[in-house]
Amino acid sequence: MSKKANSNNIKINKKNLTLLIIVFIIVFSLLIFLYIYNRESFKNNTTNNDINNFANLKFDNKKVNNKYTDLIKHIGSPTYVEISANNVLNSATWMSPLNNYDAGLFNGDSISSKDGLDYIKINGFVGRKHHPISADMYVIAGKYIEVPDILMGPLKHASETINIEQLEVPPLLNKEFGKTQKHTQKGKSRVTGSCASVTISAITIKFVEDMIEKYHNGELDNQNDSFRNDYFKKEYDKALLKYLCEKEDPEISWINPEDFGEPKRMDSLDQCKDIEGFLNYSTLTNEHKNKSKNLLFDTNCFKSSIKSEPRMNTKSGNYNVSANIDSSHNNNNNKNNKKAS
Repeated sequence: MSKKANSNNIKINKKNLTLLIIVFIIVFSLLIFLYIYNRESFKNNTTNNDINNFANLKFDNKKVNNKYTDLIKHIGSPTYVEISANNVLNSATWMSPLNNYDAGLFNGDSISSKDGLDYIKINGFVGRKHHPISADMYVIAGKYIEVPDILMGPLKHASETINIEQLEVPPLLNKEFGKTQKHTQKGKSRVTGSCASVTISAITIKFVEDMIEKYHNGELDNQNDSFRNDYFKKEYDKALLKYLCEKEDPEISWINPEDFGEPKRMDSLDQCKDIEGFLNYSTLTNEHKNKSKNLLFDTNCFKSSIKSEPRMNTKSGNYNVSANIDSSHNNNNNKNNKKAS
């Protein structure tokens, strides 16, 4: 009996030892898993905190970054940001989500109507345009507008800064797109202007609105493309040079430049004196055009001498989007919070 009992005890001890080894392996594996998980979570949280604080993200270009921080002061945090792998900003966008469209969301604090800007974007890449005055381009502003097919070519020809996006548009505004070739049933497109200020980009959009209002009933249908293109370019020259050279208020009902930290009117650029007649630039001789082009090459599109005091953020991108809005901005934006899908 004694030998049998000892044999049983040995078997039990071996079994218990095996169980203990299995339990130890499981516990050890679990501890390793938790350690790795917590370490990655910490890293992710640290990165997300950096991302969520949009104001702390920066553009490489100092001029662009200064404009970005100024826009945050005036219209709040952007809705979306695009960053590189090292957390450097590539672009920032203020817009209503396409599936939860809210008209005129970024029309400015002093504008009560909903017929304002739908889209503002700032790019880290600084482009360059040379018409009618050479300028940097990194600020884009846009509105959703119904654009007749016949005018799309002339409008685009009027300036490289004009773009018409027909696909990335709220379904509510162009749900009939693709069902017919008739422009009246396509709905609206996102029309944008580009420069180094929201105001000049808005002047570009207003030019598009004015040309559509004048010629949407086919008044130019019988004219050839060359005539329409040249005419629209001349009219665009006039619209821009009034603000850049003639010290004129843009007089756009749906935008107040001061809402974006920009002046209602600006001092005439030094280069304007080299454009004979200012508004007749497009009729100059080639000799004068070449002279003006050389003198205007280094002109920045927008140089504001007005320093606006920071104001409460009045328009916020408080949406469930790809990155959360910095909570420090949310506190200033409660009165304008918008629901999101």
